[in-house]
Amino acid sequence: MVSLKPVADCPPNAAFFDAYYAAQDGKPDQISNAICITEVRQDVSLVVRIVSTVGNYDYIIDWNFKPSGSIKLGVSCAYIYIYIYDRLG
Repeated sequence: MVSLKPVADCPPNAAFFDAYYAAQDGKPDQISNAICITEVRQDVSLVVRIVSTVGNYDYIIDWNFKPSGSIKLGVSCAYIYIYIYDRLG
């Protein structure tokens, strides 16, 4: 999980929450702004979002809670392109 940035990752009116996980030594480690919750106006659904980075990919997971009681899960992937200039001799 990574820290989310207002406006870039979630709307400016989103509420942000911290997340905790067990580090290698077993002690809790905090990730600030790891979860955002926002309201979507189309059908007034509630969206909970987290982003996990694995290698060069960001995996975005959205849970949409609908007024009807249904839950829609959305997963998307964004590739992070890193260019390293290798100057030979």
